[in-house]
Amino acid sequence: MARFLLSLAAKICLGWLGCGTAAWAEEPPPNLAELVGVVADVKLTTGFTQGSVEVVKVVPGTAPGAIRSLTVKPVDAPRQTILGAQLVTEILVKGVPLDVTYDKRTRELVHDPAKRTARLARDAKVLEQLRAKRARLWEEISDEDNANYVAEQKAFLQKAQETMGLPMQLLETRYYLFFTDMPLNTVGPYVAYLDQMYLNLTKAFDFPDGKNIWRGKCPIVAFQNAVDYQRFERTVMNNPNAAGTAGLCHSYSDGRVVMSCYKGSSEGFFAVVLVHETSHGFIHRYKSTVHVPAWINEGIADWVAGTVVGKLDDEVRDRQFEAVTWIRATGTLGGNFFADDTAFDRRQYGVASSMVEILLRIDPKKYRKLIDGVKEGLDSEEALRQAYGVGFLELTQHYGRVAQVPNLRP
Repeated sequence: MARFLLSLAAKICLGWLGCGTAAWAEEPPPNLAELVGVVADVKLTTGFTQGSVEVVKVVPGTAPGAIRSLTVKPVDAPRQTILGAQLVTEILVKGVPLDVTYDKRTRELVHDPAKRTARLARDAKVLEQLRAKRARLWEEISDEDNANYVAEQKAFLQKAQETMGLPMQLLETRYYLFFTDMPLNTVGPYVAYLDQMYLNLTKAFDFPDGKNIWRGKCPIVAFQNAVDYQRFERTVMNNPNAAGTAGLCHSYSDGRVVMSCYKGSSEGFFAVVLVHETSHGFIHRYKSTVHVPAWINEGIADWVAGTVVGKLDDEVRDRQFEAVTWIRATGTLGGNFFADDTAFDRRQYGVASSMVEILLRIDPKKYRKLIDGVKEGLDSEEALRQAYGVGFLELTQHYGRVAQVPNLRP
């Protein structure tokens, strides 16, 4: 395992130093038989990705470095799964693909030099697109660094409590630090909604199941009353403009995410706000630092809130109905719907979440390609064209036909 990781470290260094495809291609192929003890993400032919699993056993193949199967288990659980070579489409270690393929002739999983060459050429193109936007890919975070980030987040929450002067309690889960002045025995359902949000977005984005996307964990500071939420925003988050909001997601260029909100009198609306705002943090942490325009960002946030909390609250569905009434009256999405810096009003949220549903119904795989394209530095219309073969006008008109608004304009 040490030899395998040393080889991988050399590949990572070459990549970050910007050496060309040729430098990477000259690296020796990975010896898959040395994967035992390595933590990896394993993509399967089913479209499912097992994230952060430890390889506990491999069955070597006849070709050098090939394997017939691998046995994996979650890093925090004893359950083991045997994966035959025919089930695996890719293995990633520290975020770096090993460029493997299933050899039907030998029935073994082997390194594929052609796959590596094609991937590296594409990676180089993506890096250029990101540089043009002054953006970068998020780096993989080690377990040690993640533990340190969690400790920093807990210290931040403790200091926030001292500043607020309120009795607050912490509920720590796999992905969240839920810090609240509400009784802890009342917050379980809300954490369950957050877990469902996480699961829905990992499926929609093809993010590895069971893998932590956060830098540390996601701190959620939840108050019972609006006045305390607004005071937290002013005194702790240095934000004097929280009045009129029910929750905010603070996302930073170093990868930090802090979500704050208040419950008030409506449990359903609170759940919608909680899921909506936290999903913004997930989107921020996905793949790269690229800012996602509102028509995608707010659309995803409202869509996942509707799918997770829909039976408890009609907020998202009400926005969608209001959006249809609005576009039928105006014949337009507002003129600025697809702009990168648009600040949505209530009706445009309804349009955006409806469009997410439409695009997902057409083809979930194409929707992943759209998200990946934007996060890899493409203009959102170009990403839409590459994924679905249409631009903003065609998408608007398709939405108009679904809503029975002929000749709808952006």
